[in-house]
Amino acid sequence: MNARAYFRRIRDTERRIEALKTKRQHIQDLAYGNTRFASSGIRSTTGNHSRLETAVIRLLDMDDRIAAELQACHDQIAEAEALIAKIHVETYRSLLSMHYVSGLHWETIAQQMNYSVAHIYRLHGLALREADRILRAMKGATHETDSSVRRPRPVRDRDRRGDHMADPLAPETDDAGAGEETGRGAV
Repeated sequence: MNARAYFRRIRDTERRIEALKTKRQHIQDLAYGNTRFASSGIRSTTGNHSRLETAVIRLLDMDDRIAAELQACHDQIAEAEALIAKIHVETYRSLLSMHYVSGLHWETIAQQMNYSVAHIYRLHGLALREADRILRAMKGATHETDSSVRRPRPVRDRDRRGDHMADPLAPETDDAGAGEETGRGAV
């Protein structure tokens, strides 16, 4: 996992929490919105739960799920703060903390740090590279190197032409391919 994905887990968890809270509110509105169900207190004698009982059970379940997501979010924030604390450049630490931990937008961060938004974007890229380096070092200390972290070599124009097969240290030859050296000190 790269640093950007590592930090974005916090936002993803916060979004899940908000979705759960919205869903909980919807269930609560359905259960208690109709006063006939809330005040009747009528229970089914057949062993089936009333609508109100079912809604209360669902609300309690939603509360448990929200609590679990909140705990996960707090854990992720603590991990992110620990990673940010390992970064040596104060500007990078401030920027990452403001955006990923505090949830501030880039424009607000730029204003608070007295930089242009474009410069904040550039600093963000540098800060993420530093965080990636630290994550790799942490991962390398605990696990074998993971092949999923490696990135493929970029394709260059010479690779598309097929020149990548030629030995770059071999002497250049003429177009006839006779093997004569041309250019580099040929006589």
